[in-house]
Amino acid sequence: MNYKIIRNKVEEHLNIDLEVPTRQRDFVYARALYFGLCRELLNMGLAQIGKTLDYDHATVLHHTKNTFKNLFLWKEMKYIEAYDKISRECRDMKANSWWTNKKYYVEDIIRENVRMKRELEKQN
Repeated sequence: MNYKIIRNKVEEHLNIDLEVPTRQRDFVYARALYFGLCRELLNMGLAQIGKTLDYDHATVLHHTKNTFKNLFLWKEMKYIEAYDKISRECRDMKANSWWTNKKYYVEDIIRENVRMKRELEKQN
């Protein structure tokens, strides 16, 4: 299990690109969900998690302490359901890791290819 799998699941489930630099609520909540899941499921350090999306450790700390925990307090059901589903799927993946990791590795390559195509189209 690695952060790319969690990232792909969050992006797919919420239909959001986590790299978009915006403060819109949906994007902020999605990033907070991603940071929180990485912290819980992978036991990654704040700096490591931040590097995956080009944020510093302080931003990750803010998202995990404030936004991620408050999603439950604020009863943001869309994100609570996403958290439940993704964390359940990731825990199941750990049990069946040899097949799942290969499957998500291929999906990760395909997503990266799509992103690179978009960037090329923007440049041309």
